[in-house]
Amino acid sequence: MRFLDVFSCDTVLGPSPTQPPGSTSQVAHDPAVLDDPDYDWVLAQIEACSCTCCHSEAGVGSYVWSHDFTPAWTDSVASGDLVTLGFLGGLNAIDPGDNFGFSRSDSALPTTDAMRLQAFVDRELARRGDG
Repeated sequence: MRFLDVFSCDTVLGPSPTQPPGSTSQVAHDPAVLDDPDYDWVLAQIEACSCTCCHSEAGVGSYVWSHDFTPAWTDSVASGDLVTLGFLGGLNAIDPGDNFGFSRSDSALPTTDAMRLQAFVDRELARRGDG
């Protein structure tokens, strides 16, 4: 389920973005990322959480990266921020049992499968030559 289909960004608590809407490409686009078997799954994980409110082209601001950046959301993420999304854990504010199985214990991005997310990040970093 998508966060924006159920909730409004007007109700999201947290820090305000420090950038106006509109991300820029951080890497040269490589169409191969769209063929990654987990690209759509990771995007769905992002869209299921309130991250979409601040990490959006048309939202309240594109804070560091944007989930709806085209041609690929990953193009808007610098490699260091991608590492943070996949591997900076210990950020749980809500118990996964109360959060539809989503956790931030092993990644900064809320996910239902940290190992799958981390494998995607590893592949994307390798594709960029940063892994």
